[in-house]
Amino acid sequence: MKPLHKIDRRKKEVRELNKEYRKLLNARRELGYLDLPKPIRHGWFKHLALRDDVARRKDAPVFKEILAVCGIEIWGSDKKHADKVWTKKAIKEHAIQFPGIRKLHQKKYNKLSTKAKKWFDGFDWYWSSDEGNVKRYYCRVPRYYFKITYTKAFITKEQVVDPKIEKRLTEITQKLITNDYYNLDIRKSYKRKYFDPFYHRVSRRKIKIELTFYDEETFDQGVYKMVTW
Repeated sequence: MKPLHKIDRRKKEVRELNKEYRKLLNARRELGYLDLPKPIRHGWFKHLALRDDVARRKDAPVFKEILAVCGIEIWGSDKKHADKVWTKKAIKEHAIQFPGIRKLHQKKYNKLSTKAKKWFDGFDWYWSSDEGNVKRYYCRVPRYYFKITYTKAFITKEQVVDPKIEKRLTEITQKLITNDYYNLDIRKSYKRKYFDPFYHRVSRRKIKIELTFYDEETFDQGVYKMVTW
């Protein structure tokens, strides 16, 4: 059994590593994005659109507003993959009212026009000592007003990435998922799957795309570009 003072030192190290990890993520985001000279065709978006007859109605702008706020857009490498993700998200995510439409939280509901608000019913989602009753809003627009549609997806931007940041993030990740450190992390119940380098298939797919655009010369100079869409 390890002495308590060693465990305490390791807990402190875990906290420091987590703090550094968050700072590195912020630094990565602050590097920003650059527009690609030419968009690159990449997969499909699956989403809902107004049915043709509904789109011709006088109140169509109201339904377009609702769809813009509540609508969910799913990406897939092909239509079959988009269908799979569409179904999976609808089953797993409680925020989804039905495939393609999400429930609204209070802030988004407040931004709707008066006419659009009439198409929503509020209910108590949960209660907290800080906020009291937290509400969510169901959309009452009939499902048959919408139709499923697919839109071509394009990669339009590339993220500027510092390889030193990426290297350090990887080092911290690898260290925190080892047993000696992971077992001392108070957030281990939900963190490990995100630190697991083999967990996200989508991330692995994206990395493959990024490697296609890998520029050895700029990487050696300390900066390279990561694609996004």
